[in-house]
Amino acid sequence: MRRKVAQYIIVEGVMYRRGFSMPLLRCVTQEEATRLLSEVHDGFCGNHAAGQSLSIKIPRQGYFWLTMIEDSKAYVKKYDKCKRFLKIPRVSPKVSDNGTQFDIQLFTDFCVNHGIIKSFFAVAHLQENGQVEAFNKTLKDALEKQFEDAKGN
Repeated sequence: MRRKVAQYIIVEGVMYRRGFSMPLLRCVTQEEATRLLSEVHDGFCGNHAAGQSLSIKIPRQGYFWLTMIEDSKAYVKKYDKCKRFLKIPRVSPKVSDNGTQFDIQLFTDFCVNHGIIKSFFAVAHLQENGQVEAFNKTLKDALEKQFEDAKGN
């Protein structure tokens, strides 16, 4: 109990928690916490961060409450807009196929028209194939969208 009490200080009637590598963090009530979650998550400068990211941003703003991490995760879970537009890169469980999804005539024509030299090679570090596959999927999605927009679909 003495260790926990040493982390807190009262200045002019307001309770603060001493931060590890930051200034004093103002302790807030549950009502203030709800308002802060809303402001940091979807306010003027909010970026609809995930629960863990949100709970890290709040102390940077100078605030603290005991259930901050759990409250952040619960707030984000109920926020439908974040779930609808979230793009999660998925890592393929198999070894890379060296980008054969780009070995189609449509993509070859695109490369020729834009002066792009297309080549396929084996990745030397197999542990990085998941990253390569995730990037390839993102690139493929972006290119497909551009082709659809160009066609007028």
